[in-house]
Amino acid sequence: MTSKDSLLISAAFIGIIILVAGFVVPSEIAVGTTWQSKSETLIEKENLIVEPVHENFIKVKLPDDAPKFKYALEHEEIKNITITGEVAETQGRKFYFVVTDQNNLTHYTWHFEENESPKFFSFSLNLEEAKNIELYFIAGNPSWTENITVEISATINWQEKKVETITISKILYPIGLTITATSLIALTILKKKK
Repeated sequence: MTSKDSLLISAAFIGIIILVAGFVVPSEIAVGTTWQSKSETLIEKENLIVEPVHENFIKVKLPDDAPKFKYALEHEEIKNITITGEVAETQGRKFYFVVTDQNNLTHYTWHFEENESPKFFSFSLNLEEAKNIELYFIAGNPSWTENITVEISATINWQEKKVETITISKILYPIGLTITATSLIALTILKKKK
């Protein structure tokens, strides 16, 4: 056995070790984290008809009415939870808009005068609130004589922790395979020349 043969056998052995390491080493290693913004529609341009001197509402239960948010809440680290949206009259002139929860805590309120809408709204929820809250998006009609129609849209927004990873096995496996195959082919060629 020549020194070339020993070198090629050693290289093939190293290639096999790298190849095996490609299977043994965890497939992904965390290299950092970022926060990604996510959102999900809760109410999409839903119309509420409100009779004179009455209120009407849309109820949203979190997290059940937002499946993507519920999944993130149960499986991811999240922060900065906000509800954003828009409210506008589509028929009538004056109305008021309030967002409360099941404990009558007011999260947002606005009284509209004629031609003031659409109005954008935004409020935050802490993590504990977001785990079990019923939100009531309420439109009220102060008029004594006419019905009003109010269009409401709402979205839940949050940031989700994303772990950045690098896939080690996808790097080691081809390197090990290449070294092993090249060494064995070279060794075979050298043996045939002798």
